[in-house]
Amino acid sequence: MDLEWGVIATQLGGGLALFLYGMRRMTEALKTVAGGGMKKLLARMTRNRFTAAFAGILITAVIQSSSVTTVLIVGFISAGLLNLSQSIGVILGANVGTTITAQIIAFQVYKYGLLMIALGFFTEVLAKRERTRQWGTALMGLGLLFFGMELMSIATGPVRGWPPFIDVMQNMQNPLLAVAMGALFTAIVQSSSATTGIVIVLASQGLITLESGIGLLFGANIGTCITAVVSSIGRPREALQAAWVHVIFNVLGVLL
Repeated sequence: MDLEWGVIATQLGGGLALFLYGMRRMTEALKTVAGGGMKKLLARMTRNRFTAAFAGILITAVIQSSSVTTVLIVGFISAGLLNLSQSIGVILGANVGTTITAQIIAFQVYKYGLLMIALGFFTEVLAKRERTRQWGTALMGLGLLFFGMELMSIATGPVRGWPPFIDVMQNMQNPLLAVAMGALFTAIVQSSSATTGIVIVLASQGLITLESGIGLLFGANIGTCITAVVSSIGRPREALQAAWVHVIFNVLGVLL
């Protein structure tokens, strides 16, 4: 199978640009509309480590992406709605919530990116109140973020079935190599769920050993952190620290 690397690179670059631009628009709008009420609500959600973790589990269980949850947290920190200590519990909970794989089919959040963009745009254009227009901008930014992630996933779709990748997965004996390959593959396809699905298929067909499959899944937990790290580029220091909390937690979990 011949891959069109030029097309893949163009789509991947465009998706990344939309992702970062959507993140910026959403953050700017949240800064404008955030009042004391919003801060109090988020403060109640994260008033202690247990409720914060539960919030992370619940949100991620619904949208089935710890990366998206962490990206949203980075956005809230950038907008001054959360501090680092409040965000840690949510990030830890997100890593639990993402394991509820049964929701992958039922809640394909990325598919609603264009709908969010449309609703946000028309709200911004037609609304009379400035506060409502800013909420429309925030929704449009979130939609652009989701759509950018979907474009990146579509761009790298052909790589998921690329024979050289499958061959490497089938011939892995070293657990550390399996972890490294799982991390690399997940960073490329932007989805630990996609990696998990491939590993399950290969294991069920007897193409990889249980040990190799476990190593790949561990690696996927590291590779999925790339989205959060990218979203923190150019953000305030606490937002960058929150993204690295996500990285460190997952890496330490794999080492353990």
